[in-house]
Amino acid sequence: MKIKLSAAIITTFFMVISDLAAAEVWTTCSFEDFRKGFFGNAGQNIYVSANGTLQRIHHSDINLDGEVDLLFCNSQAHEEYVHPVVYRNVLEDPGRQIELRLGGVSSAIAVGDLNGDGFDEVVFACGWNGSSWIPNNMIFYGAAEGISNRYHHYLVATGGRPVIGDFNGDRLPDLIFVYGNADQGKLTLFANTPQGMPSTGKDMPFTDAAMKQEANYIAGVIAVPDIGGDAIVYRMNNGGLNIFRNLNGKLELKAEVLLPPDPDYQEVKNRLANNQFVPDPKPLLRSIKLNGKLYIFGAREKSSSLYPYTNGKLDKANAITFKINNALALAAGDVRQKGLQDLVFAAKDTFNGKECSWYYPAAADGSYPEKDRAAIPTYRANDIALADLGGKALSLIIMQSNIITSYDGSTLLYKEFTGAESLKNTPVKLPCGDARMILLPRMAGRQQLVLPHTRSGQATSILPVVIYTGRNGSFDPERKIELMANGAMDGVFADLDNNGYPDVILANEVEMSPHLDDGSYIYFNSKEGFEKTPLKLPTRFATGIVVADFDGNGHLDIVFTALADELTMYYNQGNRQFQRRDIKLGKNCKTLWLATADLNKDGFLDLVVPVLSEGRSCILWGGKDGFDYSRRQDFNINRSQNVKIADLDGDGWLELLFCGMYPAIGKPHDCYVTIFHGSRDGYKDHRRTQLPANDANSLAVEDFNNDGLPDIFIGAYDSSLSRELDSHIYWQHPVDGFTKDNRFCLRTEAACGVIAADFNRDGWLDMAIVNHKINTKHVSYSQVWYNDHGKFSGENTIKLPTSGPHGMINTPLTNIMNRSAAEEYISEIYQRKSAAETLYVKLSADIPQSTRVKLALRSADSIETLQQAPFVEVDVDKAIPVRKIPGKYLQYRLQLIAQDGINTPKVRSVEIIFN
Repeated sequence: MKIKLSAAIITTFFMVISDLAAAEVWTTCSFEDFRKGFFGNAGQNIYVSANGTLQRIHHSDINLDGEVDLLFCNSQAHEEYVHPVVYRNVLEDPGRQIELRLGGVSSAIAVGDLNGDGFDEVVFACGWNGSSWIPNNMIFYGAAEGISNRYHHYLVATGGRPVIGDFNGDRLPDLIFVYGNADQGKLTLFANTPQGMPSTGKDMPFTDAAMKQEANYIAGVIAVPDIGGDAIVYRMNNGGLNIFRNLNGKLELKAEVLLPPDPDYQEVKNRLANNQFVPDPKPLLRSIKLNGKLYIFGAREKSSSLYPYTNGKLDKANAITFKINNALALAAGDVRQKGLQDLVFAAKDTFNGKECSWYYPAAADGSYPEKDRAAIPTYRANDIALADLGGKALSLIIMQSNIITSYDGSTLLYKEFTGAESLKNTPVKLPCGDARMILLPRMAGRQQLVLPHTRSGQATSILPVVIYTGRNGSFDPERKIELMANGAMDGVFADLDNNGYPDVILANEVEMSPHLDDGSYIYFNSKEGFEKTPLKLPTRFATGIVVADFDGNGHLDIVFTALADELTMYYNQGNRQFQRRDIKLGKNCKTLWLATADLNKDGFLDLVVPVLSEGRSCILWGGKDGFDYSRRQDFNINRSQNVKIADLDGDGWLELLFCGMYPAIGKPHDCYVTIFHGSRDGYKDHRRTQLPANDANSLAVEDFNNDGLPDIFIGAYDSSLSRELDSHIYWQHPVDGFTKDNRFCLRTEAACGVIAADFNRDGWLDMAIVNHKINTKHVSYSQVWYNDHGKFSGENTIKLPTSGPHGMINTPLTNIMNRSAAEEYISEIYQRKSAAETLYVKLSADIPQSTRVKLALRSADSIETLQQAPFVEVDVDKAIPVRKIPGKYLQYRLQLIAQDGINTPKVRSVEIIFN
């Protein structure tokens, strides 16, 4: 088909082309061009990439399908409160057992007959129970049928190390809890009476110079006879033995040295202020009788000895020494029924290249020749016992506390142990949840086995984070992406390599396994999906992340927090190359999460750093040279762990919302979210609002009831007594602002992360909230809470499996100033060169479904008046009469709109053509 054009048409066509060629054109089409303009909130969520593309930074849609996806930073997979198990008759039926319902886990335990009925009681010094550090210590009373939950006694005491003996000379067995891991310790005495044990004890402070040594503490206690009654011997962490003498029916509160510290001892410093790494078991303090003499077990790194003891003195010259490395416990018994006391040692020694413990048969003269000993195959043994469990012979029990990566060890039971030949038999394996002692209370006719479990499950933080992908506003446990991490606490979805696919940045705190710290991770994304191996950036126990183009080179940089008095910044050089620059903070300035925004409107991003230790939370003011701790503003608040930024009152200045840590016990409430109100004059201490909270480490600022005012969701993580708590939405009142009574409750479980978005597109903002654990179980679930016209109900949720997550994405997905869906860019000022009748606006942009771009213009005849002129929205690709925009000076404003951070428009060029 041929088309023939008339001469008139051809002439007109060339006239139009000629006019356009002569038209004045203002073009923004490169990295340098866009950098001349102004980025909303100084580029907190918008930037121009090095290839000249204007785009948003933070994403919520990892697979680009138009739905919000949910990242849960799984961090822990262990059960941190496992009850002790009592075996009814372990020789006949190991499955017949009961759990003792303690108030908290216990690895400091005493066994003895407190009431003289011939049956032993078990005293538990209770500690962490998953919610509180101050559960009551407990006595479980023995009976002919053994220990059970039927008879128990709560004591008004918590923790310490229990020991049973006659400490006041009245010939009744008393109970003392020994406390000491600082310059000063105390003994809490529960003096027994003919009527029974009291519930409240008497504190007796003591001092011991040994406790002043770094990383030294009391690791074990026993009672031994002395001149005036029973004395207390205690073992320090460094292997030293000290004694509180009893000379006249009363304990001396000045300790004497029985045995100096082990010269080969070295403390392994694996613990930090905020991690749950559980150290290896320490040697147990034991006393045994051999040939009528009392001996005290003195464990050393390279050998172990039995020291004869008499009335407050050790006979070191006549000690029996054994060539055993890393012995932790011993037991004695007439194994071969010859009237001789054989010995067994729990140890981490080696024989023929394999780890072992040891059996020493006694010679006829009562000695223990090394040549006669036999290796017992064990792995990480920490206690050992020879027990009368009702069989034909003594039973050998060996406790193996854990296997390094898991708390789930095993306890080996040789039902009938008659000597080395019995080691050829296959032992029964009983579960062992990081128990530290074998308990053998006396019941009718025999002893009963009790295993005091403490924890179970994975002992490291090497876990995959999980991303649940949205579909039609809902989430399914089967629809997920998993990426391996190491105790992740924060994440960001951002396109670091500018290939069009958001990558995942993860801050790894490695809380459970600091010795395995291999930095934080970047998982790069592409059309084919995520790369299997992440890029690892060295960090020091990183917990929080902010991402922005801080140096303006067109590549997104990363700032990680650290539990190390510093921030770690990685400047992105492009091509996946990052240059590290640490930002040193002051002493005691450890921080978990942080935030960034331009708080003083100088065009530079600032960093807001909440401090959870003794240091001051602060703003690090940004500038062309980056950040320096000397250029900051401190805030008069203590122990803050997170911060959010928003303009709560709509005055154009950002408020800072600092999240307080868990409240103190027995004092007026001291945990708040503290709001410092922004203004032209900056932040003042008296311009604050405080809202009661319970360890608020997660917070969301959004308009949850659609009244036009932003509200505040405050997650409740820990009340110091419980983790099953109400989180709250504080509603904003147009006159009063925020008050403690105007709030809505949501029952959550140790909430520690939140994302707010309209998942189901009904016009009401929903929330995904992290449950760190349910009761004491980390392997549980978190929840998506749907908003029903401003109301939330536990009945209207979706449960998603999670494993002890410590966060989600901490940075808001929307505009940090007003929480709108739009991020703004304002161009440089342009001066028109000639008169025109119309103008055209042309965009070269990728605008994915569910995103939009709006363009507005303003003009004036002077630069001064231009700054006050309003922007007028205009249509793209349509002729606009210049009389509507008549000024000599012009600016345009682009709004890149992405609801809930789903994807981003990408603008490559803007052309304004004047005709």
